[in-house]
Amino acid sequence: MFIRKTKNRSGNLVFQVMKKVGRQNRFVKQLGTARNTLEENQLKILGRQYLDKERIKTGRISLFDNRYYQNSLDKFFSNIEPDFRKLVS
Repeated sequence: MFIRKTKNRSGNLVFQVMKKVGRQNRFVKQLGTARNTLEENQLKILGRQYLDKERIKTGRISLFDNRYYQNSLDKFFSNIEPDFRKLVS
C-alpha cells in the first residue's frame, strides 16, 4: 500500500491510500483534502500512521523501517547490561 497525492480541479491536494493489485492501483481509503501546507503535513502524518497500522495488522513490517529495530536493540541491551556488569566485577 502507498499514499497517492493528487490535485483536484480547485487546486487542493487529495490524499488517498492505494493498494497495488497486479499491475493496477486499487483505491482503499480517502484520507482527506489539504487546502494549505499545514493540512498537507497533517495528512501525511495521518497517512503514515494508517499505513503502519495496516502493515502491523497483516504482519508486514518494512525491512528499512528503523523505528522497530531501535526499540529491539534498546530492549536487548537493557537486558544484557546487568549481566555484563556482574562478569566484569
